[in-house]
Amino acid sequence: MKTALVKNLRKIINWLFPEDAVCIGCGKDLFVENKRYCLCDDCQKLITPITTRCLKCGRPTEYGEYCPTCTKEKIYFERNYSCFAYDGLIRKIITAYKFNNKRYYAKYLASFYVDKIIEENIGVDVLTAVPMTKSHQRERGYNQCDFIANEISERLSIPYVKEIYKKSDRTRQLGKSYSERKKNADNAYYTKSNVYEGLRVLVIDDIYTTGSTMNNMAKALLKSGAKSVIGLTLCAVKARNSKEEGSSLNDILLDS
Repeated sequence: MKTALVKNLRKIINWLFPEDAVCIGCGKDLFVENKRYCLCDDCQKLITPITTRCLKCGRPTEYGEYCPTCTKEKIYFERNYSCFAYDGLIRKIITAYKFNNKRYYAKYLASFYVDKIIEENIGVDVLTAVPMTKSHQRERGYNQCDFIANEISERLSIPYVKEIYKKSDRTRQLGKSYSERKKNADNAYYTKSNVYEGLRVLVIDDIYTTGSTMNNMAKALLKSGAKSVIGLTLCAVKARNSKEEGSSLNDILLDS
């Protein structure tokens, strides 16, 4: 009874104050056909697709089939896919979603993930999201990846298994340099059970930057018995050559 009442109240609120009445990119009024992504036609054109990507981490690259990082470092995940390059409008939207309490963006951003799963024919048994430490989540109020993972799970009927955790002694990645991020993410995640044993796991994150988070998530999941790990992010930072990688990313990493 209580659940039905809550659902009805939500329907009334959404009817009175529709979140998808305006574009999340520019604030322009939307028509029905635009509401899957909640972006007007002009703003959709401002989001940069990835045309040439590393075949392992999915980052935009100009250096052949594999980026320098995936060539020289041990990569634990099978592959990572990203929907867009991390620049321009999509960067602005993600920042608002993560730091300006725009929680309702999750249902629109999830549409891009769903499209990518279908487009790439990604086959997995379960999905999970990159976790936060308890203190970090209390401070922000929500885990943005958790919201998106829930949406994907509901739409594609892929079980969402939340049994991986981040060690409390690790700080957030926000604002750290390239080398600091790699050190901070090293062995940062763990599981408490063998719930992932024998399963193909899809890891949901928002931005693929250095790859440290995704790689350490995969390492922990494989250690717990997972059969394989695939990553899926909304955006990816462009891969650089070995000499440029650390220094060129530092300005980008301040808001990711």
